Amino acid sequence: AAPASDVTGQSARALAAIALADRTKDQGDATLRSIAQWFRSQKSFPHSQAYPLYELMHAYNDNLRIDLREEAKAYFETFPTDHMVSHYPAPFPAPENLYRVPVYVHDGEPDVRDMVMSRAAELEMVALDTNALASQFLQGWLMQDRYMMRSGLGVTYEFLWANPYQPGLSYFHEPLVFHSSLTGHVFARTSWDEDATWIGYFDGHIQLFRDGGVQNLKPGATVRPVQVGDAMLMTAPAPGAKGEVRFDASSEAVFLLGLAPDTWYDVEPDDQELSEAHTDSGGTLVLAFPPETQAAVRIRKSASQ
Repeated sequence: AAPASDVTGQSARALAAIALADRTKDQGDATLRSIAQWFRSQKSFPHSQAYPLYELMHAYNDNLRIDLREEAKAYFETFPTDHMVSHYPAPFPAPENLYRVPVYVHDGEPDVRDMVMSRAAELEMVALDTNALASQFLQGWLMQDRYMMRSGLGVTYEFLWANPYQPGLSYFHEPLVFHSSLTGHVFARTSWDEDATWIGYFDGHIQLFRDGGVQNLKPGATVRPVQVGDAMLMTAPAPGAKGEVRFDASSEAVFLLGLAPDTWYDVEPDDQELSEAHTDSGGTLVLAFPPETQAAVRIRKSASQ
């Protein structure tokens, strides 16, 4: 009756409206229209609700021939990759099979059910758009026997969604650094191996995965820069007395995490002219430097802010 406020509730309402369409005067049209309007008003969706999100999109696509992604093509074009890279490098060894562990911020051990639903959502993503490049890399990520779910819960989703005959591409060809200016997410790893160092910046959280363990960094905490190819990722140091942030740049690309979102900054490297750069919606500043750069850099919020 009352509209739901999250993806899980809206997906359930849509499935119920479709199932009961022949018993309602308008064939569920009013409910389905309201859900579509709600969907289009959302700016982003949490990874933890990816399964009901894609279940909702499948329902509209299969029953109504409506692609809910149309008005947010750029967002959904990168969503499968964003979801894939938001897993820690090391797998979780359950009795039935190995699981990839999606990011989590709660205390204690990861929840196996979250791992099941994360993989189930990725199977849905491939099924919704098999031809998309992101889906092909994701299919290569999914189709490994040791990750095939064999638990009572997981095997149901394998049966419903998995297609082992769908060709996939090796995810080892995916870039090691992923950055979305739309969501503000940054995920990077030193390699695609299970012992890689991984850093994630998402929804205001900064995490570092190293030596088999996850470190949750407090806002303002600094961590030793992580070098990934020609890119360096680092948390923003604490501002000085004049509001300046100082750091050393030694890479062609520097990802400075944890700044004020959607803000202009003055950037002044040693022996170079002052320039301006803008942080994304998550507070990440991406700076480009000439090859073999070794320079101290100062940044501060622009006076116009």
